[in-house]
Amino acid sequence: MRCSRCGADEVIPRVRVAERGDDNFRYDLQVEIQRRPNAVFFKRPQRADLTARVCGACGYTELYVDAPGALYTAYLQTDSTTTVSAMEELERTREALADSQIRLGELEEKLAFVEQLLERDRPPKALPKGP
Repeated sequence: MRCSRCGADEVIPRVRVAERGDDNFRYDLQVEIQRRPNAVFFKRPQRADLTARVCGACGYTELYVDAPGALYTAYLQTDSTTTVSAMEELERTREALADSQIRLGELEEKLAFVEQLLERDRPPKALPKGP
């Protein structure tokens, strides 16, 4: 791999791009496409982490996203209407809530299944030894 600026082959691929938050933890920098940018709630964002390619000779840096296809799909789904009526927003909110409840139910079923597996694999408790 060569640097697209100076041609050197001292390129570091997939460097983490991080920022330090208010809580002093590091977070991966992301880009975001909002499918419904004009909505008050439930903007339906699609996010992707940024990574960098850095030239060790000249310092030139290029940024890349991990999931460009998902971002582009979200971009194509963008609702470009300038305003959303309160009734439309309410209906979309109800739909999103219903979807979330369905997903929550599915996750609860999976969790119950995993708990059953863990319980089954747990060794039986030993009986206390008598005097």
